[in-house]
Amino acid sequence: MVESALLQGRTTLPYLRQRLPGNRNGAARGILELIDGTADSAIEVVARLLFRNHGIYTETQVDLPGIGLVDFLLEGFLIVEIDGSTHFERA
Repeated sequence: MVESALLQGRTTLPYLRQRLPGNRNGAARGILELIDGTADSAIEVVARLLFRNHGIYTETQVDLPGIGLVDFLLEGFLIVEIDGSTHFERA
């Protein structure tokens, strides 16, 4: 939900960090460090976290010349597109 709010411009990471002061909010601030605000869907968030948890260098929403915008560029060479059901078209 935070990723969606960031993408829609409804909040910012600095604003959220400011609202989570003190030791009791340390875990929540840690979660904010995992957010980059570029995901177009929840499944992209899950994929990004899985890639990074497995030590895979991940760039998100990369514009590649001759190809266009891709969801992920892994390790600088592998393109990954993750589309939710809203992207499917009937033949």
